[in-house]
Amino acid sequence: MDSGCYVDTSVIIARYKPDDELYEHSERLFSRDDVKFYASPLTLVELYAVLSRLLDELLIPQGFEKDLDALVGFIVKDCKLNVVPHLYTLTLDFHARKIRMPLEYYLAFRYAGRLKLRALDLIHICYAKILNEFYDVGFFVTGDEELLSKAEIASELLKLRISHPRDIL
Repeated sequence: MDSGCYVDTSVIIARYKPDDELYEHSERLFSRDDVKFYASPLTLVELYAVLSRLLDELLIPQGFEKDLDALVGFIVKDCKLNVVPHLYTLTLDFHARKIRMPLEYYLAFRYAGRLKLRALDLIHICYAKILNEFYDVGFFVTGDEELLSKAEIASELLKLRISHPRDIL
């Protein structure tokens, strides 16, 4: 594969949830050594939130049941995730006020009208677009049907391929 993949949180969680429809695809995806996987700090927040609610449904190594910090650390390492810290901020004139914000937020509201996605999905995709510029992250991997349905417009607007894990395999 020529470029890296920004991995949606649902694909990460699926690797540890045997009854998830993405489980086998996720397991095969993360077992690849020829792909570089990327995530953002937002991914970490989502992992903490999801794991705190679904811990009983997940297949995780013994000893991590009560320590979310250690579990998230294990998952990041096990999935070979490159968590790229916050990249850029900009100052924007917004209704006669100067606002300093992360670039992915600016891009999110710039593209919101065309992509029509939920806020967190929009931020993830915009983060992946930024990573594409600096780390050659050409794919956003997800099992989310709503995101997959926006693949064509995301490709046009963001120069980013939204793909199901099976399509990367």
